[in-house]
Amino acid sequence: MPAREWKGIAETLAKLTFELTEEMAPSSKAMKHPNFMRLGLSDTVTITTNKKFLLLSDDLPLCLAAPKAGIDAINFNHLRI
Repeated sequence: MPAREWKGIAETLAKLTFELTEEMAPSSKAMKHPNFMRLGLSDTVTITTNKKFLLLSDDLPLCLAAPKAGIDAINFNHLRI
């Protein structure tokens, strides 16, 4: 990604940070979750803390696990032309 494009994305993300609520989960709790061994830490935390938002990802195992955790998910590989 060209630096000028990244600059715009980074600036937008920085602004959004002040408008969003950040949820956190202890790693020790996520590592006890049944999906941890299959999905890893980041994805397990994602499906255990996100209950309100649509998940967009290109990670197929995560997108398959999300609905089982009550999370709507779209694998954006399916949206590519």
